[in-house]
Amino acid sequence: MYVLEEFYERGMQVQVLFDWLKDKKQIYNFAAGYGDPSEPQFIIMANHQGLNMREADNAVLPGIDAVFKALNIQPDGKPRLYVHERCKHTIEEFGKYRYKDSKEGVAKQENPLKVDDHAMDAIRYGLKTHKYGNKGYVILEDKEGVFFT
Repeated sequence: MYVLEEFYERGMQVQVLFDWLKDKKQIYNFAAGYGDPSEPQFIIMANHQGLNMREADNAVLPGIDAVFKALNIQPDGKPRLYVHERCKHTIEEFGKYRYKDSKEGVAKQENPLKVDDHAMDAIRYGLKTHKYGNKGYVILEDKEGVFFT
């Protein structure tokens, strides 16, 4: 897996992201994207824009395991996950990814802290859903016309 670009903006209109994704789809010719299934309206809106957004497998621990495995050097001497140096926020997030400190006598938390982790979530979605997933893909449609009129 190659992370070649990143879109990292706070407080922007979702249409700005969709326009950016459409530009990148023309450049990289990707078939589909993966969206957080807890935000089905986003997936529906992306599909309405022609982005072929699929529901990601967002299981946290199996996804982290998939990322960990992809980062490990394989027998051929190479990892399976590469991040371009221009993806500064993504690289920064790798360094910030943390678990809650455990106190003596208290079990360590299994899930990481939910702070500055958007790029990590995106990588996890891609690796778990596309390569390692067995869930199948779900393309959400707006059959009731709730989001579009």
